[in-house]
This record gives sequence, structure tokens and C-alpha cells, in this order.
Amino acid sequence: MSPSSSESIEATHQTQIDNDLTRVTLWCLPAQTNDRWLNEGWNHIILPHCSGQIWIETEDGEWSSLDFSAGQALYHPFERARRLYNRGFETLHFTVTEIKIQPFSEAESRAKEETLTQFFEASPLALVLTGLEGIILRANQRAQEVFGMTAQDMNKSNFADFHLNPDDRLSLISTLQADGFINGFETDLKNKQNKEFTVLLSSRMMDYDGQPCFLTGIADISELKRLQTELIRLASTDALTHSYNRRAFMNRAEQEFSRARRYHHPLSVLMLDADHFKRVNDVYGHRFGDMLLQHLVKSCQSCLRQSDLVGRVGGEEFAILLPEAPLDRAQEVAERLRKFIMESEVKNQQGVCASYTVSIGAASLSDANDNFEELLHCADIALYQAKEQGRNRVVSIDQNDSCCPAAED
Repeated sequence: MSPSSSESIEATHQTQIDNDLTRVTLWCLPAQTNDRWLNEGWNHIILPHCSGQIWIETEDGEWSSLDFSAGQALYHPFERARRLYNRGFETLHFTVTEIKIQPFSEAESRAKEETLTQFFEASPLALVLTGLEGIILRANQRAQEVFGMTAQDMNKSNFADFHLNPDDRLSLISTLQADGFINGFETDLKNKQNKEFTVLLSSRMMDYDGQPCFLTGIADISELKRLQTELIRLASTDALTHSYNRRAFMNRAEQEFSRARRYHHPLSVLMLDADHFKRVNDVYGHRFGDMLLQHLVKSCQSCLRQSDLVGRVGGEEFAILLPEAPLDRAQEVAERLRKFIMESEVKNQQGVCASYTVSIGAASLSDANDNFEELLHCADIALYQAKEQGRNRVVSIDQNDSCCPAAED
């Protein structure tokens, strides 16, 4: 429903908002509300004891209303009204109720300021009060600690200067102007010493000393983000070799497999196994065997591209994913890796040295593969063939040739 003409006084005020809204029709209650208040109050004045609605009428007679509450800057609902007007609303109707405008006494003003100060300083969060242009009006002790600045220095600053990404600042302000508040906005800031940290911002539009402003709470979540990153790393990494564990490798490989299938790009996989690994453990001990596996992974990483993936998929078995690599390229990579490992050695702290070799199976994506597991199985067959043929060699499978393995010494 809309405001009734019989219950209100209609007045027309010619004005302009950003060259868009040129005619505003205002219904105001009660009748004693004067024209001066209409001309000044609706656009930018804060009414601490006023609540009401803005009604917007479209050309076809449909109505929409925006409520505002006591203490809210009228700039906010009128900005929303302007946005709605730009999307097809024609007439703006402003209804004000419960008008109780009276100035604060000096004692009331002082008590209000003391309450705000106590609230600011008691908060465990960093709190910053800024004008609409970002100028810091006040900041609590926690905020001064976070930004490494004194209260005097902060009061000369613009909050926008602390943002690492200007686009984040623009997005924050846009949301505040549209909704009047924002919760849990994640962004990166920097302090006076240019130390970067990640925060969650929550902000509200409010009135301070007769001016519209933003009250922003800042929670530093840098340590939480670091812990999250570490947990993700631990969940996806093999503790011994620091390569991908089987689950993480398979997840990444499935993604690459889907991408290669979708765009018809080449994709190859290698299965690699340390030859006679049990004998190494028996002769040199399990600690030496662990060092050998660590050496194997480092050797792989030194011979591969940054886009290639290495994962430990079994005890001494590793899988290597080669995006954008056809079978002949995969054979070259596998042979280079085999020779590199064969010509190197593992040495422990006691000076004990040992060399070792690897067997490698290679396979590439074909139309016969419905998923990555099938492609990996073909590489595993090639690895088995390499071991059967004497180890320390590369065997590749051409799936277009009925999965017949071809050996390379």
C-alpha cells in the first residue's frame, strides 16, 4: 500500500540527485513539519529521533517502500531510492513519522561522548570511525596497536591508505552505500610499517557529531589464515617426501584430466618405482630408505616443470602428471629422469653412500580413457612391464595400439 493523500500533506520539491532524479513528491506527517526541514533534512541531515519510510511509485502504479530507523543517515535510504528510480521507478514519496526533534543538552552530549569512548576502548576489536570520504575521526587503542600508530597520527590518516587492493575499498564502500552495513568483509591491509595482514571488516553507517560516518570493526585473521593454509598443506602432502599424498594427487589429476578431455589437450602420466627398495632397507636400514625416497622426489622436481605434479601413491611408488605432454614428450622426460637418478647417489650423515635405479611406466590420454584411474592403470601396466624386463628402464604404452607396451632401454 502507499501513503494516503487524505492522511498527509503533499508537497512538491524540485531538486536533483546526480543528474538523475529531478522530481520528488513528498508526503509528510505530521502537518507542522515545515518546508525548511523538507528542503534540508531529506537529503543529508541526520535525524536522531526520527523513523519513517520512503515510498517509490512506478509508472504502472506499483509501490515499493524503504524503511529507515532513528539515528540513520537519510543519505542511505535516499541513495537506495535513487538506485531504484534508475531502474524504472518514477515518483518518490517520503513519509516521516514519530517526529521528536529536540537538541541534546550539554550534559546529554557529554554523556553520549563518554559512553562512546567507553565502548570504543572496552572493545577487544580494533574500532575505527571514519567520515564518508575515509578520513579517520577516532580510533581505539586496539586499532592503534594494529596499525602501529598513535591516536594523533591515525586522526590525520585516510583509511583508504591502509588498503592493499583499491578495488576492495571500492567494493566495501559500494556495499555500505547500498545496504548501510557490511559483515565479514575479507581483505588485506597494511600498517604504518607496511606489514601486510588479512582482516575481516564489519562496518555500519551511523551518526557522529551530526555527520554521517562509518563505524568499522577490524579482526586480524592473519594467524588463522596461516593455520588454515598449513592444515591444507598437511592434509595434501606426504609427510616424508613433501610431495602430494595419494588423495591430493588424484584430486588434482582428475581436474587436469577433465580439462584435457574438454579442450582436447595432451596429457601424460608416469608411474615410477625405486628398484629393489626392500633390499636397500634391509642393507642400510629404514632411515636410509627414507632418505632415498626423499632424494627420489627432489630428483623428480629438479627434472620437471613447475606445472608437473609429483605424488606418492604407494610405499616406494610415485606418480608424475605431465599436462600438455604427448606420449613422445613423456618418454623423453622419463628417460632423462631415469638417467639422472642412476648417475646420482644417496649419502647419509655417517658418510655411507649408495646409488639406486628406478623403473618407469608411461601412458598418455586417449579416447579410451573415461577417467584418470584408467589412464593411471595403463601407466601402472607399463611400470610392471619395465620391472619384468629387468628394471632400470622406461616402458611406454600406446593405448591406440591395444595397450601394447613398447620398451626403451
